[in-house]
Amino acid sequence: MRAHSEAVLAPGAADAGPAVDHHGLRTAWLAGRIARFLELDAATVEGVEEAASFHDVGKRFVDESVLSKPGRLDAGERHQVEMHVVFGAWTLLSGGPPRRLAAQVALLHHEWWNGRGYPFGLARLAIPLAARITAVADVFDALSEERCYKPAWPLRDVMAYVASQRGRQFDPRCADAMREVAARLPVDWHQQALGVSSLGSLEISSVPTLLQGDELSRGMHTRCFV
Repeated sequence: MRAHSEAVLAPGAADAGPAVDHHGLRTAWLAGRIARFLELDAATVEGVEEAASFHDVGKRFVDESVLSKPGRLDAGERHQVEMHVVFGAWTLLSGGPPRRLAAQVALLHHEWWNGRGYPFGLARLAIPLAARITAVADVFDALSEERCYKPAWPLRDVMAYVASQRGRQFDPRCADAMREVAARLPVDWHQQALGVSSLGSLEISSVPTLLQGDELSRGMHTRCFV
C-alpha cells in the first residue's frame, strides 16, 4: 500500500463546483448506511444523511486556487482550508431556516477520536455521533475518488487506511461500521450515491469579518484530511 502522507493526500481538495455536490452526496449516502448499521432510528438516519450532505459547504468561501492546487499547501493556504468548518457552520445557521445538526457536523467533522483534530481538539464522545459518522464517510469517499493531487485509491488501500485510524482518527464503532458497509458496496456505488435526492439549498451571503479572525481558529491542528 502506498504511503499515506501529506504529499499524497494534500488538504486542498478540488471541491469546487459540481465536485462539491458529488462528494457531499456520496458522503451522505455512505453516512446513512453507517448510521443504519449502527441501528439508529429512521429519523436519526435521515438527519445524519442531510447533515453529511452539507459537511463541506464552507469550502465555497475558500479560494478556488487553493482548492485546486495540485501540490502541498503552505501554512496560509492550509489555514484557509481549515477555516471551511467555521464558514460552513455559520452558513448553515444563517442561510434560511437554521440546520443545527448540519452546522454541528460541518464544524466538527474534522475532529479526531484521539483529540488531535480541529477546530477544538475534541475527543471521543465529546464529538457528536453524526460528526463521527460523517468523518469516516468523508475520508472513505475522498480516498476513493481521483482528485487534482492524487489518483483514486483501490478499495483495499482505503480500507487499510480506515483500519489503521480506528481509535485514532475515527470512532472505533464507526470505523467498524464503515468496514461492514464497504464489504457490501455495489460495484457502481459512486453512481448510485449520486441518485440521492437533493437535501436542500442554501442562500449564502458574504462572510462577516468576525469569522475571519485568528481567535476563531485557536486550537486548530494541521491534519492530512481537510
